[in-house]
Amino acid sequence: GGSLNDYASRSWAGLISDYYAKRWEVYIDTFIKAVGEGVEVDQKQLEDELKEIEGLFYLLLAIHAISERINIFENKDLI
Repeated sequence: GGSLNDYASRSWAGLISDYYAKRWEVYIDTFIKAVGEGVEVDQKQLEDELKEIEGLFYLLLAIHAISERINIFENKDLI
């Protein structure tokens, strides 16, 4: 079987690609756009966008957890 490091790597991969990378993308794009337009960053709008990403990430986690439970119940012979 795999080691704990394998498990942790998979967990971090999803956390980084599905959460942190998207947050950094929005953050950086927001500042690039503001500099290009010569305006200040709308902090409230940025915070709202980051909260939306966070909410979607937690929703995806919940969906994944539910699908894992369904798979376990459908494959009782594997338990």
